[in-house]
Order: sequence, then structure tokens, then C-alpha cells
Amino acid sequence: MAPIKVDPNAYYNAAKGLFDLTTDISFAVTQVITPGLKDTFDMGGHYAAVTTCNTAYKQHTADLIATITAYAAVSQQLGDVLDLAGHNWQTREL
Repeated sequence: MAPIKVDPNAYYNAAKGLFDLTTDISFAVTQVITPGLKDTFDMGGHYAAVTTCNTAYKQHTADLIATITAYAAVSQQLGDVLDLAGHNWQTREL
């Protein structure tokens, strides 16, 4: 049976794409989304009738940031797996 030929660069390139995505997401969260959302925290006012709404808004904001951050962490981890797979194919014994 002929050996399977796999180009390790296919894995390395896919990993790089995920690493770049992680960097872009992290930048967006820390430099754009978080500051932008914090600027809106007090838009409901400061009186008792809006306390529930403001509290819910802040929680939804925190949940959104946590979800996006978790997605970035997963893309980083998958990139690590693909990078390792590329290394395994590159250093395999024939």
C-alpha cells in the first residue's frame, strides 16, 4: 500500500488562519466591544424604575463578552491542534 501523502503546510496554514482570527477577536473585544458597551451602561438612567433593566443589560453584556471570549479561546485551541497535526505530518517516519 502506498503511503499517504499529506502536506503539513495545509495544517500550518489552517492553524495560522485560526490564530489570526483569535487575534482579531481579542482586539475587537478589548478595544472596541468592551469600551463601547461600557459607554452604554448608564443610558437607562439612575432611578429605581430602571434598575432591573439596567442590571439585566449589564448581565447580557457580560454574557456576550464571555461568549465571544470563549469562542476566541476555542479558535486558539483548534489552531494549536492543527499546528501539532502539521508538525506530526512533517516529522513522521516513512
